[in-house]
Amino acid sequence: MNEEQSKPIKKLESTLKKIQERANTAKKVIEQKGGSLPLFPEMESAMPNHLARSALFAPIRPGRRTIYDKSILASRDDVEILYSGKQLDMADNDVFLQALRASQGYATGAPVIFNRAEFLREIGRSTGKNDYVWLEESFDRLATGTLYIKTKNYKTVLHLIDAYAKNEISGKYWLRLNPEILKLFSQKSYGFIDMDARRQINRGQELAKWLQNYVASHEGGKTHTIDGKSLQKWSGTMGRFRDFMSRSLPKALAELERLCLIQNSRIREDGKVTWYKPTR
Repeated sequence: MNEEQSKPIKKLESTLKKIQERANTAKKVIEQKGGSLPLFPEMESAMPNHLARSALFAPIRPGRRTIYDKSILASRDDVEILYSGKQLDMADNDVFLQALRASQGYATGAPVIFNRAEFLREIGRSTGKNDYVWLEESFDRLATGTLYIKTKNYKTVLHLIDAYAKNEISGKYWLRLNPEILKLFSQKSYGFIDMDARRQINRGQELAKWLQNYVASHEGGKTHTIDGKSLQKWSGTMGRFRDFMSRSLPKALAELERLCLIQNSRIREDGKVTWYKPTR
């Protein structure tokens, strides 16, 4: 191989070396600052299991937010969740999930610079003036609300978004996660959320988004069975139970089946709900 032929190979080797050096530098920064979120597969985010199985993010109608004051939220018996602040809906959940994605590779506590238009597009939103206003309002709710969570392994108090702001010099926006959020992801207690599938969930199917979180919190390759009353309670869905079982839940299950997130879903006569979660 002559010198001319070897140039592309040398260039590639040089590029790979630089990439490795950057990765090593990032790793050192993360280690110095106390850790980062687990790595997510491409086009996916992750939801802590305890939050996915609770009414922290609820499928509520627009404009119907409750104001909480250290209120106990519905959840499984293996966790105690209290919350203060404006009630969070599934659109706020989309923002939280994308904030986690944007923070990949950053040390928790470090500012994460992001493009607002790109951020909105990643969660299936438009990029008009009203959308930017809505995004800021959602960040306000996530940054001012206070989450109190206690499990057998940890107890912590935090804001889901620790801070966010605009750099007036550069004009760029940034957000920051509290290092305490790592406790929510400890012992691999989280499930991956397919953000591409989430964007395809039909408008108005907020329960389907909550159910996607819940399904993700369980192991694939198995059939899951749960009491319908528990699903209604943990999801924070208001209204009559019979309406939940005959209208809201069947639509949500059908939506997840359409997106191949579950299979063979069934609402049984005894009030139990079953489905099979395919392996990844």
